[in-house]
Amino acid sequence: MPIWPRAENRMTSPQSWPQVQKHLGSLGSRFFRLWGLKEKALPGSCISTRLRRSLGTCNLESNEIRLHPTLLDSQKDLLEEVYCHELAHLAVFKKYGLSVRPHGPEWQALVREAGYEPNVRLKATIGGSRNPDSSSPKLNYRHYCPVCQTTRSSRRPQPRWRCAECVEAGLPGDMTIQSYPLKEKSAK
Repeated sequence: MPIWPRAENRMTSPQSWPQVQKHLGSLGSRFFRLWGLKEKALPGSCISTRLRRSLGTCNLESNEIRLHPTLLDSQKDLLEEVYCHELAHLAVFKKYGLSVRPHGPEWQALVREAGYEPNVRLKATIGGSRNPDSSSPKLNYRHYCPVCQTTRSSRRPQPRWRCAECVEAGLPGDMTIQSYPLKEKSAK
């Protein structure tokens, strides 16, 4: 019986996690052999509901790969690619230690050798919202004091900010927040 039983090659039932772990174990063994590493060093893997902005992480200290729960409902290829991405981090650590960059040329070579493009961010949906690096417009926020016209800018809205001059004068110091798109850097 295939691990991803539906026609779209997806996985849906939580009871299938042991099957997925078995599949990832054999996939990991294949990659480690390909990369010239001992299979006994394969990491454990788990589903982590604490992941918010990434599809997976590799913890080098605990020798564990954590995967986002939506990968269980995703295409089998996406799960395998994310697992390869994280496993390559562990392989680079075992081969070179901490002296190389996480997504440097050594990591990229291992991912290519496994048959994937070395992407740092995948254009995938997490929990119904887009990945932070998606094509949605980037915004800055202008915080404006309507009393003394002081302005401050930030990349996120800061509703707790107060106008220091107005607070010092005994006023509440509430600021109005307006969003505006970031200006694209021009290529020179």
